[in-house]
Amino acid sequence: VDAEIPGNLVKAGLKHPLCRGVLAVTDNNHTNLKIATTVKLLNKHSQVFCRAGSEENANNMLSFGTDLVVNPYQDFARRLLLGIRQPDTHRVYDWLTSLPGAALPERPMPPQGRWILCGFGPFGRAVYEALSKEAGIELVVVTPHPKQPDVPAGSVEGKGTEAVTLREAGIDKAVALVVATPDDADNLSVMMTARELNSSIYMVALQNRLHNRLLFQAVNPELPVQTSFLVASRFLSVLNAPLLKEFLQEAEKQGNAWNEQLLARMASITSTITPESWHVQIGDEETPAVTLALRLGEPVTLGNLCRSPRHRLTCLDTIPLMLRRNGRNTLLPDEKENLEPGDRVLFCGTDKANNQMQWSLRHLNALRYVQTGHQRPDGLVWRWLAKRRAAPADVRE
Repeated sequence: VDAEIPGNLVKAGLKHPLCRGVLAVTDNNHTNLKIATTVKLLNKHSQVFCRAGSEENANNMLSFGTDLVVNPYQDFARRLLLGIRQPDTHRVYDWLTSLPGAALPERPMPPQGRWILCGFGPFGRAVYEALSKEAGIELVVVTPHPKQPDVPAGSVEGKGTEAVTLREAGIDKAVALVVATPDDADNLSVMMTARELNSSIYMVALQNRLHNRLLFQAVNPELPVQTSFLVASRFLSVLNAPLLKEFLQEAEKQGNAWNEQLLARMASITSTITPESWHVQIGDEETPAVTLALRLGEPVTLGNLCRSPRHRLTCLDTIPLMLRRNGRNTLLPDEKENLEPGDRVLFCGTDKANNQMQWSLRHLNALRYVQTGHQRPDGLVWRWLAKRRAAPADVRE
């Protein structure tokens, strides 16, 4: 079915009252643009998330209100640059945007020195802009078309699949290699040839097709890149935790030392799997127990939400990452902070912690227990039984 035809999107349920969003993730920029336009014209209340292959296309999508646009090439290039400048900040970003429950990524950090870039398509260009122009790293480009106007001067002609081409690019003195051609067979060939010429070289490898995963795993590049995975993880992180993007931007501003300390806290609660991120907004819909307690004049602290509803002295495996109140963000808020209606809180932690926290958010008795340590029955029958148990024996008789 052609998704560019508006009628097909309508048949798929675009105008249905329960339609909350549309994901446009094809590898065709024009198709994604047309889908985004259709959604905003025919169902303006529905969110639309789009994949874009160029900055121009991304800006076009954003100009008419597309809710989220992800350019995986630019996103990865910025993350690679962050890994060089602030390695622990990069790890925080990597852990929080990876798919929840996956093995915790412990990737070697990109080295400083001379780099080689094989392939100068959209991915290669984004990497070149980040490393050469922003970070000032010496970067030699290998491309079959070195005389094209936008190709950097001094580029080496070839694919990089041949040993002679890599030697001309200085493989023996390079510390890292970015393999970014649009053909997985060529990328695998470049990596295998490079390993023979420089066994210690750090490799970043673009995998274009998911079905080639086993082959890339066999070569084992230090930093494999799957654009579809980058897009999916970014979409999921925003859907699960709308404040995550803002938090990552604020965290980057804090510097590497601040993120190093946060990384240690995250590692202590997540063990060997990536943390889950979730978002809580204090209100009747998401947190009825908290809202009711506040109306009754019972203060609710952020730290008590992070206690086990079964054993209140046990802390849940979670960290409050950011509190948003009245448009202002507070990073790593104090656990003694009293919550207010409308507060939005970003958490990270385990799936188990998230599930247990929901009990305190939705059940007043559970909330009162983590707050005071006392179980206070809420129903008429339970209150009668509680009074009966508390009464002296002669009164009960």
